[in-house]
Amino acid sequence: LEDLVVPAEVKRGQTFTVTAKAHSTVECPATFVLYRNGFKVQEQQLDLKVGENALVFDETNPSDGLTKYELRVTTEKDFFADNNVASGIVFVAGQPRILLLEGEENEARYLARALEAEDVSVEVREGKGMPGSLDELAAFDAVILSDVPATDVSVRQMNLLRSYIEDLGGGLIMIGGEESFALGGYYRTAIEDALPVRMRSEKKKDTPS
Repeated sequence: LEDLVVPAEVKRGQTFTVTAKAHSTVECPATFVLYRNGFKVQEQQLDLKVGENALVFDETNPSDGLTKYELRVTTEKDFFADNNVASGIVFVAGQPRILLLEGEENEARYLARALEAEDVSVEVREGKGMPGSLDELAAFDAVILSDVPATDVSVRQMNLLRSYIEDLGGGLIMIGGEESFALGGYYRTAIEDALPVRMRSEKKKDTPS
């Protein structure tokens, strides 16, 4: 076994692949067994060709925290067992956490329920409940602004949110409404800079009756 490749980090419940490369000097059948934290989880039979051989395992639902994967190969024509093992470690992050800021807090229940149905933890706050520090923002995987006017968010909080996205890799979603985007007063703000849209209002045009 030449290599075992696993992602450095995944979210809980996320499907990912474990790939491996096996090199052989002869053509022969081989058995590959994949272990997760010492327990057998998958097995593949493969007729090895001379040279490099590729294997792919699909993995789902590992435990939270550090998870060790180990791959072992056995074949009748191999007399050197020392190079028949490869391993890798994946960090499995826990349940995703979303901060949902809603202009009218009671209107958040529909989206919150939909997210929770997908195993996402949701904390709902009014628009004025935007965190005031990066440490507090860092506890969330993403922030959703739903119909929150810019007047509910201070300039400092907007700058913190942009830093949370650019420096910490946090996510940001803005949902449209009467108090979102340009109508919400976000033109020339740090939040406009962080989003892939421009928020300049179009001038009202005269139209015939």
